[in-house]
Amino acid sequence: MQGRFTAVAARTAVVLATVLGVALGTTGSASAHVVTGGWSDNDQLCQVSSCVNTGNLVRLWQSMLWVENLYSDIDGDFGPNTASATAKWQRLYNSREDPNIDIDGWVGSQTWRAAERTGLYHWYDEGPYEKYSYLGYGTPAHAFNMRKHKTTGVWSFEHPFTKAWLDTSHGS
Repeated sequence: MQGRFTAVAARTAVVLATVLGVALGTTGSASAHVVTGGWSDNDQLCQVSSCVNTGNLVRLWQSMLWVENLYSDIDGDFGPNTASATAKWQRLYNSREDPNIDIDGWVGSQTWRAAERTGLYHWYDEGPYEKYSYLGYGTPAHAFNMRKHKTTGVWSFEHPFTKAWLDTSHGS
């Protein structure tokens, strides 16, 4: 049992490192905004025009949903399938954690903080980066990598399918 926990913890650390690398960054123009600071600083993701609904920040969230076996098409578009998978993720979180979060199919500060608490794990330092893994609750477990630049605080993540490193902008 302890060996399984250690393996899960290590995978989770790798995934969280990747996710945090993407989620945090520097603030630029609205079309290429990259988050700096904590997870709850991420822009709200949803289907309506007042929220971020395209780009790498959406890909980051879709990667987290993929880890949980709730989503498979990491395309960067926050449409009805992503909203539905998000509501399922929120229900999964509420079934395992306290306090509960709203089940609304949107990704706001509450949901970003919940994702950080449950699935992000520091893995190791490598050169200018702190590396993480996002493991989530996935069964069977998937994971993906993240990294945070130690000097700039910019986050990037490794796309689970293409293995390309992406920043956290929503203008890409």
